[in-house]
Amino acid sequence: MSNLYNAKKTLMDGIWFASKAEAYFYLLLKQEKEEGKILDIELQPKYTLQEGYYHKGVKIIAITYKADFKVTYADGSVVVIDVKGKKTEAFMIKAKLFMNLYPDIDFRLYKRLRSGRFEEIPLYKKRKGGNKK
Repeated sequence: MSNLYNAKKTLMDGIWFASKAEAYFYLLLKQEKEEGKILDIELQPKYTLQEGYYHKGVKIIAITYKADFKVTYADGSVVVIDVKGKKTEAFMIKAKLFMNLYPDIDFRLYKRLRSGRFEEIPLYKKRKGGNKK
């Protein structure tokens, strides 16, 4: 089964993942948990980006973001992780909202390389010349 971006749903450890890359990243996290580096792995944590509201009597549902993983490391640090093959416009909007609303949460994006390894990829490009206004 695949979606618009050719991601194939993958069953791993009795859990369905949205893509093979996400499933293999889970295996890496699971290995780190077995080694004692990770205390907890939460799958598909959900964050509210905008509360629901009523507009002219019509209920407008909340805007939410579901990350792939929320990882709690042995040192107590928490990282929210998404594994993507492609940064879509919708994802980037939600990522920006997430980082603005949850500035204390370390948010990381990873991509699976052809070699099978994972690489952290930047969520945004830094401007040349600093933060000029």
